[in-house]
Amino acid sequence: MNQLLVAASAAAVVASAATADVTFSLTNFRIEGSELTRFAGEGDLDGVLTGATINIVMTAWTNYTYADDLCIYLNTSDQFTLGGALQIGGTDRYDAEERYTIPAQQRRSMRHITFASPINVSNDELRLWIGNSYGGGTTTGTWNGTITLHGLTGVPSPGPLALLAAAGVIGKRRRR
Repeated sequence: MNQLLVAASAAAVVASAATADVTFSLTNFRIEGSELTRFAGEGDLDGVLTGATINIVMTAWTNYTYADDLCIYLNTSDQFTLGGALQIGGTDRYDAEERYTIPAQQRRSMRHITFASPINVSNDELRLWIGNSYGGGTTTGTWNGTITLHGLTGVPSPGPLALLAAAGVIGKRRRR
């Protein structure tokens, strides 16, 4: 059964590479204020980013953190640095070339954004960061929902492809 789940997960990763959108699902994504986590590294995403759709709900929070404090950020460094290519959401400003807000009704936020200037992720070798852009270490937020980046494809690493191939071999052995 576990091998079947691994095969299904690997198939989903490979299938996402064939689409023009990449969706990141947040499930109980808990993070402190002014902390961002890298979700995609150099070469993990490919294409021209034309927009985003954010659909999130906060399920837990401390010290005035709201849904719009969620931050989606693109930069070219393996470390979080100011002056990136894009910032969506977040109270703190990180000096990105393009910045868009996420309107929120306290604990829920939904927005579709079409960017004024599409961003060529392939040429810029951008990294994707997601986190809480409010209040330093004195706040926390827990988010659930999805972030869809339009115009991109996920580039599967060799690991998921190998798992998919191994699951196929294992599946054949069981049928004999």
